[in-house]
Amino acid sequence: MDISELNLMNEKHAERMLSVPREDDRRIEVFFPGGEEIVIFGITSRSYVFWISETRADDPETNRRIFAHIAQMERKYYLHRGQAVGLSKYGYDGMMHCYSAMLTSADEILPFQQKIGRSRQIHAPESPYFDLMQYNLLAPEDAVIPSYCPRTRDYRIRVYYANSDEIIIEGFADNNFIRWLSVTSIRNTELNRRIIDFLNETVAVEYSHFHLLIRHTEYTYDEAKSFYCAEVQSADEIIPVLEQAKARCRACEADGKFMQQLQAYRKKLAVIRSGPIENYQRKQALIERIRSCGFLRCSENPAVRELYDTLIRMGSEQYNAYMTEAH
Repeated sequence: MDISELNLMNEKHAERMLSVPREDDRRIEVFFPGGEEIVIFGITSRSYVFWISETRADDPETNRRIFAHIAQMERKYYLHRGQAVGLSKYGYDGMMHCYSAMLTSADEILPFQQKIGRSRQIHAPESPYFDLMQYNLLAPEDAVIPSYCPRTRDYRIRVYYANSDEIIIEGFADNNFIRWLSVTSIRNTELNRRIIDFLNETVAVEYSHFHLLIRHTEYTYDEAKSFYCAEVQSADEIIPVLEQAKARCRACEADGKFMQQLQAYRKKLAVIRSGPIENYQRKQALIERIRSCGFLRCSENPAVRELYDTLIRMGSEQYNAYMTEAH
């Protein structure tokens, strides 16, 4: 069989593009609509699709051939991802509501399908994660049903470092939803390891919003968002990340002119001599520089933390004014 015949795209589906992606700009996204069937997309980093095929997860030989073909095929036709999903027999709605993953090998297909199966059983008593669910603050009354399935490529694990020895672990699904929120001691390394491993080994089966779940803690939304936050992939990173942030604070504060620099930033942000759009465009680089210094939230000097929070608030207000005017 000529493997190229499995591609559902042809010249009828070509979309005009301002520029053709580089030859090495190609990735593979696999969708899991349910059962044994899968849909394989060949995509570019800008989410343009040049290959769509429908096969079975338990047909590794065909899937290996497809992966190999996508890696070297001549790409004649492109469709934006939003349009391409409609070419599958599952249609736009069906494709938008199923799990997908960026995979580098066809041999990853069956393990990912098994991960989906394990995830759907997390509340069953026989599940290895059953006892862990008590730490997730996502209760049924706070669950939210998305109108789409967040992409697993957007999953992140974030740790918020509270002012005590507590940490807030967030399973970030995408910019709209989270799938986990828990409060634990930073010293409880075994529990934190199990939580991080769970988030790495499963896909989301329930969703909510950060502002809904943080209400079940002793922290307000504003308090939690004022804590130092870092992305981690392993529980072994939790304490070293905090220690590194504190070391950076000490290094900055050793400079006698450090507070003067922060005060200068505040003066620059306070000066508004134009409309919201032009104002933000002039200060965007400064606001982004300030945001990149999130480690200052770990300072042992309350004055530094307070001034940094002021700078973040001022930058956010100007960004919000910019977005309001732009819309």
